[in-house]
Amino acid sequence: MKKEIVIIGGGASGVSAALGFAEKGIIPTIIDVGMRSDKKHQAVGNQYDYRKDNDLYDLMIGSELEGLSNVLDGTSLPPKLTTPMNNYIISGSEELSPIRSSNFSAIQSFASGGLAAAWGAGLYRYNDEDLGSLPLRSGSLEPYYDRLSKEIGISGENDDLSQFFGNDNTLLPPFRLSKKAEHLYKNYQNKKKKFNRNGVFIGYPRLGVLTRDHMGRKQCDYSNFETWLNDIPWVYNPAHSLDRLIKENKIKYMSGIHINSWSRKNGEIIIEGKNIQDGSPFRKNTDTLLIAAGTINTTKMVLRSKRDTKSRLNILDNPLLQVPLIFPAFLGSPLDKSAFGMTNLNLIFKSPDSKKTLQGSIIELTSPPRSVFFERFPVSSVLNLKMIKMVSPSLLAMFLYYPSSPDEAGSIRLTNNNELEIEQKDYVTEREPVKKIVRALIRMGAWTHPLIIQQSKPGYAIHYAGTIPMRTNTTSEYESSINGELHKEPGVYIIDGAPFSHISSKNLSFTIMANAMRIADNISKGK
Repeated sequence: MKKEIVIIGGGASGVSAALGFAEKGIIPTIIDVGMRSDKKHQAVGNQYDYRKDNDLYDLMIGSELEGLSNVLDGTSLPPKLTTPMNNYIISGSEELSPIRSSNFSAIQSFASGGLAAAWGAGLYRYNDEDLGSLPLRSGSLEPYYDRLSKEIGISGENDDLSQFFGNDNTLLPPFRLSKKAEHLYKNYQNKKKKFNRNGVFIGYPRLGVLTRDHMGRKQCDYSNFETWLNDIPWVYNPAHSLDRLIKENKIKYMSGIHINSWSRKNGEIIIEGKNIQDGSPFRKNTDTLLIAAGTINTTKMVLRSKRDTKSRLNILDNPLLQVPLIFPAFLGSPLDKSAFGMTNLNLIFKSPDSKKTLQGSIIELTSPPRSVFFERFPVSSVLNLKMIKMVSPSLLAMFLYYPSSPDEAGSIRLTNNNELEIEQKDYVTEREPVKKIVRALIRMGAWTHPLIIQQSKPGYAIHYAGTIPMRTNTTSEYESSINGELHKEPGVYIIDGAPFSHISSKNLSFTIMANAMRIADNISKGK
């Protein structure tokens, strides 16, 4: 008799696979640590109006000074993960899965929804160029992109970026641009033929952010609380779909359990772990196991199951440059309080004389904490605060992503004491395209300079992939087939970022999700 399908992990890929099974009338079991926040804050209205009459210390600083961690201890974390309401997303990760690394900022989550509970919600379709040497083609993913788009609610517009992001007839309307983003976009459109000839294209992002009510979730209210509150309804979190599947009895959900490894006995897969509350052992048998624990923890699970402390596997992440964009016309102006405080525009650089396509996410900074910028100004504390107040209204930031391939990979291995060790050399990024992008942005009214552009530490992009590469014909125990099955491990499927041996400069989250649903569909055919 066939046993129930088990999915390890309740993040983006695990939930996408569960959605695929649910459509086929199959009820899988999701086993998850599934941490949730016990902190709630009933902030109402716009952040900047609300804080005039309310003490926001607990919301923005926290009893343990979480909101100042980037200043006090130099923690290299995205702003949302340092805020008191969202710190739960990475809570317990050091205890559950410790990592040793001198030059890789490895970030893990055991929260419900995984790291997607704090993502920027950029959801981009891959084309064949993005997929590179993978044995997967974009046409096989399109039906799953479409199905997930209807579930999530993705805003955007079929514009100059459609040639890179694909045309999508399911898109919700784009949201309102901030004043600076609108200024930049108008200047681009006025001379876009010239910019395009030089390889620069700008358009709306494809974001899992609602501009209309959708699936019981409210549309964006431009309140600028996206960084500060947990469970913002208009920013998609896989936990939204997870909770719906639980409520509709379309999955079985077991939380509070950390899975370490699997073994085999009498043809069955025996999943082993522990209850995180009391440390008691957990075991469950199945014949179909989908591992969606996030690339890093999935890799650890595979290595532990094979009791391998010798092998070093590749690990990828996107090299990332942080590019400040200052708009002189807005210096000292009132802050745009009604802006949407996340990604407003995307930039693609694709030039015939450059080997790589780069992707920039242009971000409005009205939602993140000011402490993010404090250490970036090179003067005294008092002057820093004054500069932040004056410069903030004129500032956008662009995160410029490079693609990543095995040639630039770091290495990950399991140590004898069951810790992970990650090694990564500093990224070497091609700077000639950056000069061309900077010149184009200056012509659009945004001042910046290569000298103030910062390269983030490896791992900061949190687009981890490549440890269990997908192959047409697998030959290594650390390779997976095009259908996700681990080499010589029948019934064990890897469905998160681990099989992606090449990642485009475009966020791969949506492609991971579509691939997980595709694999679930293929498994369903045999059930």
